[in-house]
Amino acid sequence: MKKLKPLLGLSMGLMCASALSGCSSEPVVTLHVLNAEDYICEGKDAEIYYDLDGDGEDEVYNSVLTLFELVEGKKLGKKVKVIYDCYDTNETMLSSLKTGKSHYDLVCCSDYTVQKMASSGLLQPIPKESVANYYGDEETAGYAPSFLREKMQGIEAPLPDGTKAILDDYTVGYMWGTLGIVYNSAKIAKDKGLDEARVHSDMREWANCWDPVYYGEMSVKDSMRDTYSMGIMKLFDQEIRDKLKASGFFDEDLFLKQEGTLEENYDAYLKAVEGYGPTITEIFNRCDKETVKEVEKVLLSLKENVFGFEVDSGKEDIQKGLVGMNLAWSGDATYAITHARNQWNTTLNYSIPKTGGNIWFDSWTLTREAKQPEMALDFLNFFCDPVIAAANQDYVGYTSFIAGENCRDVLIETHDARMHAMFEWDKKEEWYRYPETYIDPETGEEATKEEPAYSEDYGYVYDPHFVGSDLDVCVYDGVEYEGGWDQYAEDHGWNVVNLEYFFKMDDVYEGFGINPDDEEAEPSVDFYGESPLDNPYLVFSDEKVVEYQGESFVAGGALYAQYPPQTIVPKLAIMRDYGPDNSNVLTMWENVKSNNLPIAGVVVFGIILVAAAGLVVAGLITKRRYHVIKVARRKETARK
Repeated sequence: MKKLKPLLGLSMGLMCASALSGCSSEPVVTLHVLNAEDYICEGKDAEIYYDLDGDGEDEVYNSVLTLFELVEGKKLGKKVKVIYDCYDTNETMLSSLKTGKSHYDLVCCSDYTVQKMASSGLLQPIPKESVANYYGDEETAGYAPSFLREKMQGIEAPLPDGTKAILDDYTVGYMWGTLGIVYNSAKIAKDKGLDEARVHSDMREWANCWDPVYYGEMSVKDSMRDTYSMGIMKLFDQEIRDKLKASGFFDEDLFLKQEGTLEENYDAYLKAVEGYGPTITEIFNRCDKETVKEVEKVLLSLKENVFGFEVDSGKEDIQKGLVGMNLAWSGDATYAITHARNQWNTTLNYSIPKTGGNIWFDSWTLTREAKQPEMALDFLNFFCDPVIAAANQDYVGYTSFIAGENCRDVLIETHDARMHAMFEWDKKEEWYRYPETYIDPETGEEATKEEPAYSEDYGYVYDPHFVGSDLDVCVYDGVEYEGGWDQYAEDHGWNVVNLEYFFKMDDVYEGFGINPDDEEAEPSVDFYGESPLDNPYLVFSDEKVVEYQGESFVAGGALYAQYPPQTIVPKLAIMRDYGPDNSNVLTMWENVKSNNLPIAGVVVFGIILVAAAGLVVAGLITKRRYHVIKVARRKETARK
């Protein structure tokens, strides 16, 4: 699980349920749900727009759990209560379930834990017809992208009866992401006297994390599986390179040198997937004794080169400049990149090295002991509604397993370069880059430097240069920009990112209101246009293009972290449960951890302790302000 917080009492929810049922004579139907803390849209800052009454008017709710209680209660004609508990680690949760002391209808956990639970007989298959929003039905495709489900279908777990469980039959995906390197190229270049372009280039190779030139710059996850996967990629680097070259897919840039969309180059794409996907998965999951022994050596050498290990401070440390590189989950990378940009005016980047890496899933499972299985399936279908999925993604910050128009809207509001241009974070609560006089978009009146254009509540400003602009029309200094956003993008070096692989449904453009088999349908946009203005699968990105030693590539940012490029996808592999080799890997990890801290870590350990309290407070404040800025952006955009 990639979002883990301090343990909450697993029995607390059960006591609350008893108390509630004793306070009212009205029968209460209770659903018991277990998840990681802070991994759901719920809180005073949450906003879910939902038409509960079916009258065409949305109401605003601040908890998806409360909303589900209302929706399900209306369906059943009974009072519904969700008892929602949280855990700290997958291992703690699994141990508790195995003892039989805790009982839940639904549990959300990481991919390898699903395998353990299935093998232990703790789960039951999920009837696909009951979760149409995810799996689809005879008329429409589900909202779960096929490439994600195919990853699930490739993972098996042995069942107690000797048969094998396929992960896709036992889970409904919730969030997903990758493991990569978040880095500060400017800091590293300054510290080490390097060309900044070289730093960007080096971060595209796992092996460079071992390069002495980066001594003391990197913090590594204090996580056995994640750091082990990094060691695997280093240990088998040459074998992986040879396989990539044999597939014709090593240089990701070559794939897109031809003009056209992914669909027009689909044969080449499939060939790459078929030629390399199984290979990287096999290598990625090697955990025999000999491999584990060699990985231990690799990680011990890495330890000598890095700043140290961290549990959850990496995303804050890199913003503050305590480290220049961090092994990060994509959700934490997104958080760090976005907040560094908004709060500190610092540019961070995220890279999944060219040879590939880990793709992980957090998924919902239906327990064998579920007392409310039908309601549990309704809960899953509700959570796969794009409206709800988008709310969870927007609030949590990780990437939803669900595609559709609503989730794409969250992407646009958060990462589209047009939004970055039109809105600015105002950390000092003053705006000093506008002209001497301008028209305040809030009041419509003339303002000057002595009248700062900012909101004390939101800490954001609408850039007065773009007054009159929206996502379709670009107005700059009161004049419509010649050529519109497309020309502005070209003039300012923006890129166009293709996300068809994620948002395009297999047979129905569900969520965008177009069925390609319906000859009478009137498309509202051109789905094969070359601009994000007329193709909903394309996104403007202001991520920097880097030139280095004849190579041209994009230095990934927050958009890259949440939705990796389509050329990276075939190189991503699920790390399976270690099974009987788990004890070997655990022993290896204890050996790596038992050594003294790296010298670089000792030198500044005191600095981290002193800064820790401040970082926690700043992080909490920033998280709230950043959520509210997105709300403000939506409201301002809606007025345009």
